[in-house]
Amino acid sequence: MSTRNFDTRRIFTATAALVLLVAISAAGKSESKSEYSFEYRALQESNIYHAYEDTAEVSSLLNVLDANASWKFGNRQFVHQLNVYGTFDLYSSYSQRNRGVVGVGYEPRYKYSKTGTFDFEANFSRRNKDLVDDAGQTLNRTLTKMDWDFNLTNTYEKKKFKCSQSVRWNKINYDETFVNAVRQASYDYTSTILALNMIWQPSKQSKWKLAFSSEGRAYDERKTYSVAFGATSGSPSAIRTFRENTVDLNWKYKASKKIELSLGSSWSRRTDNFENFYGFDQWHTDAGLDCKWSERNETSFSFGFKSKEFANYFNSRIATGTTVAVDYADFTFEHLFHVTSSMSFLAYANNYNKVSNDWTYDYHDLTSGIGLVLSY
Repeated sequence: MSTRNFDTRRIFTATAALVLLVAISAAGKSESKSEYSFEYRALQESNIYHAYEDTAEVSSLLNVLDANASWKFGNRQFVHQLNVYGTFDLYSSYSQRNRGVVGVGYEPRYKYSKTGTFDFEANFSRRNKDLVDDAGQTLNRTLTKMDWDFNLTNTYEKKKFKCSQSVRWNKINYDETFVNAVRQASYDYTSTILALNMIWQPSKQSKWKLAFSSEGRAYDERKTYSVAFGATSGSPSAIRTFRENTVDLNWKYKASKKIELSLGSSWSRRTDNFENFYGFDQWHTDAGLDCKWSERNETSFSFGFKSKEFANYFNSRIATGTTVAVDYADFTFEHLFHVTSSMSFLAYANNYNKVSNDWTYDYHDLTSGIGLVLSY
């Protein structure tokens, strides 16, 4: 049985199961609710190509459009939610950097007992963006990403404790479309992610979350690429082994009705023998502060720091015997002014720094501007 046929059957089976769930729940009394939101941001980005040399930095006005629509229907025991969404980044002067994502999703939830709930998610999305090299020159092809995502979660909740176990199946298909419309498969893979999440809320003000996850991937053969070096020779589907394990700890504290603080830290290890250098260890620490000054004014600050060390990545740009290491620092400021319950003005700024012992990874990018948020 080919991989493509196997994937098609799984998708068909999952779709049939969803239709059956809808039919069962439709027999009972149901209520419905719909929500719509639209967001527009007019931003200025300082380094749109993420160039590592200051002289190569190019800035541009960036228009960000974000639209979401959701419909929820069902009863207390069985609830369904349909989602349609789209996000588009449009550059005023450099259209070759434009990118966009559109998708649809379906999320049924079944409460089988006072303490237990089953959740299922099915999402399909398509991303489209042009490929650009390190010098900012547009390559003569477009990268299209198709994403099929299915997730099943069982949740146990009692008083101050909540525990959920989930299994996620994800199919990623990349296509490089050349100008003559010939598509070639590239880096396609199927992943399975097992996750365990535990939440403990000792008081109304404090909440702790501990999460574990493990992801494994099975890569398809890339028809446009052959491995020239690495642990072994052969097609990527034959030699590539991938596993990523992650531990995440997060704490939230609500100091008052107007102020909430969050702190988090995570560690992950990726083992990947493809071309002998994709495996790494990563630490990520983040902090956030949300302030609701009044009914109209709301401000949020977030800071993240990430350190990534590649166990087997050596190159001639760094000292002999030293592997590549990369540090990331990300700061975001956002302020909302609520004109009405359904319309808000937005002020936004994001400062991103990437520093490495391999100077070709270095870059700084500042994005800031204003926006409009509509929700119904």
